[in-house]
Amino acid sequence: KIDVFPRNLIYQPLLPLGSKATFDGREFYVAGFVVKKDNASGVVWREYLLRCEGQAWYTTLAEFNGHWSIIDKVERDNYKCYRNRYDGTFSVWQSEPFKKFKQYTSYRYRIEALRGEFDWDIVDEQEHMFVEEYINPPEMITMESYRDTDVTWYKGRYLERTELAAGFNINIDDVPRSSGLGAIQVHPLDNQWPAIRTLSLLMVGLIFLTQIMLGLARPSKVVLNEAYTTTADTGAWGGNYAPIRTGSFQIKQSGPVNINVRADVSNEWMEIPVSMVNERTGKEYEFTKVAESYFGYEDGESWSEGSSEIEAVFSAVPAGTYHINMYPYSESKKEHNISINVESNTTLYSNMWWLLLLVCGYWFIQYQRKILIDTERFS
Repeated sequence: KIDVFPRNLIYQPLLPLGSKATFDGREFYVAGFVVKKDNASGVVWREYLLRCEGQAWYTTLAEFNGHWSIIDKVERDNYKCYRNRYDGTFSVWQSEPFKKFKQYTSYRYRIEALRGEFDWDIVDEQEHMFVEEYINPPEMITMESYRDTDVTWYKGRYLERTELAAGFNINIDDVPRSSGLGAIQVHPLDNQWPAIRTLSLLMVGLIFLTQIMLGLARPSKVVLNEAYTTTADTGAWGGNYAPIRTGSFQIKQSGPVNINVRADVSNEWMEIPVSMVNERTGKEYEFTKVAESYFGYEDGESWSEGSSEIEAVFSAVPAGTYHINMYPYSESKKEHNISINVESNTTLYSNMWWLLLLVCGYWFIQYQRKILIDTERFS
């Protein structure tokens, strides 16, 4: 029996020695209590050593900031430690069932206080023990290396306050509440993240597939493709051109319509009001844009700006017979060539991009939350 417990320390055990408990169908009693301190970080935690009838090793009940875990010895053959050659980090892989544990910490410790029954030299052990911990909440793998040769493996799991209280048959109000996020405490997002990731990928795939299917079901079709030469409007002033009226064309299916107009402007501009008219109802779809193209050579470099094309998309145009009126205006009085192209059932990517933005935005927000959770867990 050992009792090294400085009076000036407040590391009083919550669970008295000799207390009985039942976990995972096994009956235990508290045989020892140890307070340990990380040599490097100064972090202090408590361990209760549990004895079970017919079990050759101790089961450890560890507690830090109100977070509990129960830890048992395991066979080494089912676990392998690997070093990532890219970032130098270590991981432990569990072969059956397959699971990866990320390195959480490594340390040497010293004993601050202890009390109870120990069948080995626990005080001498601290001088030669090196510990590595790997986590995959709610589980943890621990490797203890004694004198850098004798390696023992342990596996632990997170223990909720309710399970601890039930195991020791004590009132849950007697178990202090935890603070912060425990190393292997499961955050709700830990369980949700695989589903969020999978669902996001499926949604992205579904959005692209839907876009492809819509394109196949309603293929786009050019319903007007004509070219014109501007002529002066003798009844106007200031270089205006006579209005241009296209031939009639049919839109057979209601849907989006794209209108593209190109003017051969060169170092000049041309304003082109465009009106698409339904010949039966007289309803007009209008837009006005400026085609402009400027270029030159300055300080040994060529430059250009503007575009000779203007374009507009009307998202919901009913089926029917239409024609287009254009009213070009320019400061120039020379003739210009103007071509116009009208496409029905044009593919609209804006809805697809908005849906992708929503899905990816949701994924990104949840991913940032996961990073914050991992940061809190590893801090």
